[in-house]
Amino acid sequence: MRAIVVECNIPKVPSRVEEVASMARNIGYDVLEIIVQKRESVHHSTCVGPGKLTEIRKVVEEKGIEFVIFANTLPSSQVFKVQKGLGGDVKVIDRNLLILEVFDKRAMTKEAKLQIRLARLRYTFSWGREFLRLEGILGEQVGWSGPGDYPYSEYEREARKRISRLEAELRDLYKKKGLLRERRRELGFPIVALAGHTQSGKTTFFNRVASEGKNVGLGPFTTLSTVARRVIIPSSGSNTEFILVDSIGFIEDMHPTILKAFNTTLGEIVQADLILLFC
Repeated sequence: MRAIVVECNIPKVPSRVEEVASMARNIGYDVLEIIVQKRESVHHSTCVGPGKLTEIRKVVEEKGIEFVIFANTLPSSQVFKVQKGLGGDVKVIDRNLLILEVFDKRAMTKEAKLQIRLARLRYTFSWGREFLRLEGILGEQVGWSGPGDYPYSEYEREARKRISRLEAELRDLYKKKGLLRERRRELGFPIVALAGHTQSGKTTFFNRVASEGKNVGLGPFTTLSTVARRVIIPSSGSNTEFILVDSIGFIEDMHPTILKAFNTTLGEIVQADLILLFC
């Protein structure tokens, strides 16, 4: 998957381009080039300016680029306008969609997979209307009715149904998790939660203390579901027992839609008796 990473870097906003390039490489993208444009503000239509977009198009054509990954967050209108400006079959994704793709690659449990599907649906929900609007501008037909309110209403209705189904499945899982938390409290075990940035060493610590063998060192977001284990620390008097919880790592400026999907993880952290923060 040949890709380039692009960023519109504006004053007082930290650059995310190296972080995004690292995430992309970790899940199999061949990042051939990094392009950064410094501006006072992002361009209202295409994030980067028209001249820079032309430069990016040349790189795409010369190097056979398949994916253009923006380190910025792009609204749906910008995604489609950039893609139209680049032409061909190149796909345009932003930092948030890349994070969701990383999540998807790392997901091992049913809960994590459901949360990722829900976050992606919520994040791209508004894209249907924009897609239909731009297709209409191009004079192309969408479905049997062509561009207009009817096809969007169909899209919106189906998307809402899928979101509702996923939310219902997750509610069942959350209920079971809640019962487990209540049971731990009834047994009188203190709960210690590990929290912090991705790749900060939480799972390595968890493995050492809980004598577990969870995967580590596979790139960002190796842990996507909470895992709890009872830990017993022998002492000369009575043993010390507690529940140790490993949780998903976070990064700065994570989109609220993505953050909201990981309800269980946040619940485990909030309700812990002690939170160990890894930086």
